[in-house]
Amino acid sequence: MEQSREVIVFVRTASKLETVKDKVNIISGDVLSAESVAAAVVGHDAVIICLSSVGLSDTSTLTTGTRNVIAAMEQDKVPRLIVISAAGVGES
Repeated sequence: MEQSREVIVFVRTASKLETVKDKVNIISGDVLSAESVAAAVVGHDAVIICLSSVGLSDTSTLTTGTRNVIAAMEQDKVPRLIVISAAGVGES
């Protein structure tokens, strides 16, 4: 953002980003929806995944969400992926 890059944030709940809404473009969507993810990825140079589970029994958000992001990136030829995760830390 400091280098005048456009930042698009794809989130489940846009209201949680009130503090940065003037600095980024926010797209609300569902990472479990391949179509929703594909629409958000189009035309970008990179994707940063920062997903979390919605609970200890949630086994699909990380796997299906990441799979949808990678598929969308391959479809639109987005070359860079960064993954940030705390999976395996504490009781996760």
